[in-house]
Amino acid sequence: IFPQKSGKLTIKPLVLNAEVITNTRPMMNPFFNSQMSKTKRVESKAITLDVKPVPTPFTGKHWLSAEQLVLKQEWSSDLSQLKVGEPVTRTLSLVAKGTTVGQLPELNNTLTNAQLKTYPDQPVLQEQKKVDGLLAFREEKIAIIPSKTGATKLQAIEIPWFNTKTQQVEIASIPETTLTAITGATELTEAPKSPATTTVEPTPAPAINTGNDNPARINTVPQTNIWLWIAVFLAVGWLTTLGYFLRKQTVNQPIIEPSELDLNLTASIKALKLACANNDANAAKDALLIWGQLKFNSTNLCAIASDCEARLRDEILLLNQTLYGKELHQWQGKKLYQTFGGRLKFFGIGGAKLDSRVERFLKEARFPYAIGYGLTETAPLLAGAGVHHTKLHSTGFAVHGVELKIHDPGKKGVGEIWAKGPNVMKGYYKNPEATKEVLTEDGWFRTGDYGRFDKH
Repeated sequence: IFPQKSGKLTIKPLVLNAEVITNTRPMMNPFFNSQMSKTKRVESKAITLDVKPVPTPFTGKHWLSAEQLVLKQEWSSDLSQLKVGEPVTRTLSLVAKGTTVGQLPELNNTLTNAQLKTYPDQPVLQEQKKVDGLLAFREEKIAIIPSKTGATKLQAIEIPWFNTKTQQVEIASIPETTLTAITGATELTEAPKSPATTTVEPTPAPAINTGNDNPARINTVPQTNIWLWIAVFLAVGWLTTLGYFLRKQTVNQPIIEPSELDLNLTASIKALKLACANNDANAAKDALLIWGQLKFNSTNLCAIASDCEARLRDEILLLNQTLYGKELHQWQGKKLYQTFGGRLKFFGIGGAKLDSRVERFLKEARFPYAIGYGLTETAPLLAGAGVHHTKLHSTGFAVHGVELKIHDPGKKGVGEIWAKGPNVMKGYYKNPEATKEVLTEDGWFRTGDYGRFDKH
């Protein structure tokens, strides 16, 4: 409950209507009506709260009360090595526990002037409901392009807030920041502007300590012991086993054919990389426009840049400035080329359940990954899928020589995963009781994990 004004606030009582069974038996048809009931209405007590006004010491423009509040900034490059005409991204974030996202104020106070050009994004707003209250998050990203050489000071950011735990007014602040721009490509001329539609992807809110207000500091002492080497040995064994079984897998797996959109996107990226390698700004622009039309349905460089992550956006803005600036100069495509990757061939995922949001991102971003499932007791792989055979929410097919079954499946086919194969352990060392708990008499290993088989 977040009161909107001071004064008396009455919370209405809760009301429950219930049928209560009585000891009285009916006069008619006692065989079919063995018991009788009566309706009973119960109510809780109304609660009256005395909502206090804003404390006198609070002088901020916007009232903000919270249990905890964290304000921070991040920069995409070194502030002392900026060049005129080259963009840098400033990320401001504010996280508050015990308030709503609507209470969080605007953070950016940097405006376009003779020294700087600023291009703020739409803010990212999130609100998470926790057991002990709300967690509110606001993030603002601003692309800043120096227009002239020299040092420019960005004024400090101060957010007054009322700490509901200490009952004190506090100020979260970012100190004054100095940007130093050296001679770059050319003096900046603003590029033609076109209306753009911005798609903002949710950003997970930074974690805030919700436990003890004064947590004990933990000092970590480096240690070298046998368990460290055992962990390294098992990790290497897991990766080796994953690679071996994925190569030996003989099950006929459906090959996912790339769609026409995928082929066109790949072709546009190849054309863009070729243009970048040749430092051909116009060819890079043409390839980016095709890529942006396919990816975001955007038709100009500014709109495409607004839909991209900070590093890629900065490079597109720099290309835009190069093409439409007052003075022409040689454009270098190396950094734009690097933002599109291309050097990553493959990586494996295992050890814990893959978060569905991360997996969907990997799919949509076309990252080449393989996935495996298993345990230390199964040495360790039971199922896996290679780069071209991964499927959302699936760990793939059973590896060669391994039998899997779902024990006691429910209505949706979900049950405990049991496994049998030459890689399953024979038992825990000198621990027959623990062994008996996980291994059946006919050799099935109870994994303790739950899953189901799909149609494929």
